[in-house]
Amino acid sequence: LSNVGRACGGREILKAVRGYEAEEYEAREILRVHIQHLRQKMKTKKDDPEHIANVHGIGYMIRAHFK
Repeated sequence: LSNVGRACGGREILKAVRGYEAEEYEAREILRVHIQHLRQKMKTKKDDPEHIANVHGIGYMIRAHFK
């Protein structure tokens, strides 16, 4: 949440959260399921907006409305 509104790559997220390095494609595969679970847990109503956005070619971003 310290990077709200800034897109972060998979390698950067994995390093910050798990503390280890991986190639970008490996990081994406590792994170994909975890991001999906986080999205499900953060959604309280059916019409809630997504709090975690995919940023094509970069990675993921926490949307600013989540602050």
